[in-house]
Amino acid sequence: MASQLALQARLVDGEDTRKVLIDAYTRVQTIAGVHDHLWRQYAADYIEICGFLNDLCAKIQETSPAHDLNFKGDRVVVPTDQAVPIGLIANELITNALEYAYPKKNRGPIDVRLIAPECGRVVLEVKDQGVGLPSDFDLFKPTKSLGVRFITSMLRQLDAEISVNRLDPGTCFRLSIPYNAPQRA
Repeated sequence: MASQLALQARLVDGEDTRKVLIDAYTRVQTIAGVHDHLWRQYAADYIEICGFLNDLCAKIQETSPAHDLNFKGDRVVVPTDQAVPIGLIANELITNALEYAYPKKNRGPIDVRLIAPECGRVVLEVKDQGVGLPSDFDLFKPTKSLGVRFITSMLRQLDAEISVNRLDPGTCFRLSIPYNAPQRA
């Protein structure tokens, strides 16, 4: 599926269509990465998300060598049905930071952090030192942006909360996701 999307993206003429296909390609690759991690472990009900996010960041770094993409995370095991939306949100936020935080081929760091559960929640942060968000940016305002709608849909699926902090310079997206530790048999 991913190969077909990548091939089609190379063949289309319109830039908007190409962007949609590339976005779909990266989402399919993210889902494939979660499933790859599932195949490498014994139990399929839970996945160690830190290793997956580390691999995701490494793959994104390969395609964006001009940026400094840093991942640090605590070992966190989440239910498989949470892993896919967490990975998709992380992918969306990171790729958005690459595209919008550093326009005109500017370079800069992107820090991704996974923080072990506190008070029944795991935290994922994506922070950049780029140009910042437009003053009227509202993640929950109706929009035509597929990426924003996609993020809000995944947040609802996870029953997660998100905060958007404007930094000087940059932006920090902080997700707080309900965490249920795996039950031991």
